[in-house]
Amino acid sequence: MTGRLQPPLGTKLLIAGVALALTGVLSIAALVVQLMLYEPPCEPIAAWDFGGACGVLRLLVLLMLPVLAAGLALLAGGLLLLRRDRRAAPSLPGTDRRSAPEQREARQKPRR
Repeated sequence: MTGRLQPPLGTKLLIAGVALALTGVLSIAALVVQLMLYEPPCEPIAAWDFGGACGVLRLLVLLMLPVLAAGLALLAGGLLLLRRDRRAAPSLPGTDRRSAPEQREARQKPRR
């Protein structure tokens, strides 16, 4: 045991979600750019024809959509877990969420 603190599950999901979503977005963008700049032109760019070089690029775009969807799902799940954990976390003794002036007011002696 190394004794290191493990990040919460929400943080791990958030990191994985950002990585997958970023990978999906960049990959799809690169494939779309290749479709647009391919010679001879791939027209129409969005079609259900998967024959030839243009079809392979279209198929790769479709295959990257689940990566993007998984990344967005993990991102949302991580944010929800972090939000839930933050709400449920008990405040530590000595920590007060009130502003500094409100804390000073609470510490002052009551007036008679």
